[in-house]
Amino acid sequence: MDCKDQKKMWKSGMTLLACLSFALFSCSDDEKKVYVYSPHVSYAVSMGEASDGNIMTDKGNVLVPDESSVGHDLTDGERVFVNCSVLEREDEHTYRVRINKYYQLLTKEMVRASVSDDEELGNDPVEVKAAWFGGGYLNVRLGLEYNPSSGTSHLINMVYDDVKSTSDTLYLTLRHNAFADTVRTEIGTATASFNLENVVGETTKEKVYVRLRWQWYAPGGRLVTWEDKGYYYTSSTEEGEESGEPEESENSVNIQ
Repeated sequence: MDCKDQKKMWKSGMTLLACLSFALFSCSDDEKKVYVYSPHVSYAVSMGEASDGNIMTDKGNVLVPDESSVGHDLTDGERVFVNCSVLEREDEHTYRVRINKYYQLLTKEMVRASVSDDEELGNDPVEVKAAWFGGGYLNVRLGLEYNPSSGTSHLINMVYDDVKSTSDTLYLTLRHNAFADTVRTEIGTATASFNLENVVGETTKEKVYVRLRWQWYAPGGRLVTWEDKGYYYTSSTEEGEESGEPEESENSVNIQ
């Protein structure tokens, strides 16, 4: 299956299980996907992991922060989303950049359904605003109901159905525990990365079908199950990077 065919897999229409398409990129090109060129400077947004003061992006490029960077002291192993200006291309995969801002991303392991505490996981509504594969993770931008004045930290987990899943298909469910935070007060946003590699395991297959479900509102306010699905390419090194910034604003929800 080529890149065009793969992307088509994610453009499913709405059905009832209210299917919502979401972009899980595995074969986008770095230059085409994340860079916007001007006559003077290039800007980029990328996700990756900090290592020895640099950032290894999900596509395998190295971003070397310039001294002019804002908040460029990075902790090794920290997964981050960065907005930066490209100052110089040092070689094919290395860029010297000025970091304009960066956010530490919540990174979590999948929770196995067979050993999970269902009550602790919660069943509060959660929206998948965007999702994509990158760096061996399923990265998800979320919409959550919350009370801005409460300061409550919400619990988000990706549950892996280790009974129903096979070597060909992974069944995942996004779960949200708001800890009784006021419902339908305001919609906030958050971003998290969930480790896919540990549940894909030692499969020798080139691709695994991923099915993701979550509970959110349909038009009219009724809670329904939304679903989307597509292939995760286990052997591909050309995973996609998200092309927009995480929505860090006054509507950001604290999640754990």
